[in-house]
Amino acid sequence: MQLLTAGSLLAANYGLCIVGLSLTTPEATNMLMQLSPMLLLLAGIWVFDEPFSQVQWVGSGVMVVGLAMFFGNRINDLVSLDENYTLGVLLVAASAVSWAGYAILQKKLLTQFSSHQTMAMFFLIGGLIFLPLADTSSVVTLDESGFLLVVVAGLITLIAYICFAQSLIET
Repeated sequence: MQLLTAGSLLAANYGLCIVGLSLTTPEATNMLMQLSPMLLLLAGIWVFDEPFSQVQWVGSGVMVVGLAMFFGNRINDLVSLDENYTLGVLLVAASAVSWAGYAILQKKLLTQFSSHQTMAMFFLIGGLIFLPLADTSSVVTLDESGFLLVVVAGLITLIAYICFAQSLIET
């Protein structure tokens, strides 16, 4: 059940982020997605009882201050009066939370399965969720280089997530 939940959360992360991005701006989306690693960091402390040194607290504080400085002029955008924009902000925030939920479950699952096994299942779950929504007619119109780019992007994503899963084992 945790495999299905984690795979669904990862798929939700992708879907919510794409829809949210279409209603907001790339800057707002990027800023809100920074919730994901911060939530995972907090889960590491509270859920997994991982030790956290004073230097790590200082580093986390510096990260938060840096993000505030970098995105400070965009904070007002997040509370826009435009209903579509606000909906987009909420969807992207939900995307960030769903990714953190996926990562927490992934860390738990890695005590029972390998990173390759979990990612194979997550990609299968995501494929089953998104296939009914996909416009497969656009794939057949791709030329060789376009098709190759889609395949390479998929492989890079898979490799990156396997590496991320492996890093969860090491911590």
